[in-house]
Amino acid sequence: MELQIKQENYKQLVQCIYLGNLVINEYRKAGEEKKEYADLLEDVLLQIVKSMPKTELNFEFKAIPYKKTEDNMLSDLCDRIEDSINEFYKEYRNCLFDEMLAEKLKSN
Repeated sequence: MELQIKQENYKQLVQCIYLGNLVINEYRKAGEEKKEYADLLEDVLLQIVKSMPKTELNFEFKAIPYKKTEDNMLSDLCDRIEDSINEFYKEYRNCLFDEMLAEKLKSN
């Protein structure tokens, strides 16, 4: 299956995949995570990294190109995604906590 998505929606798609994996796997112990979700996220992120330009001009030394490794690019991408979803995830955790607290108080 091939998924067609508009250029302007890539960010939202990646955020949704990242958040989904975070909700599913963040609190699982090592070895107990749902591997298919972690693998999907990794596959999508690697595809994005492979399509990114690998050289950037270093602003301090404009004549010297800087070549990033795929690992560095993947790490940078993850950092940017985490920054972009931070507020969504905080809101989700706060709502979840509020619901759990309400259920606990209701059962007492």
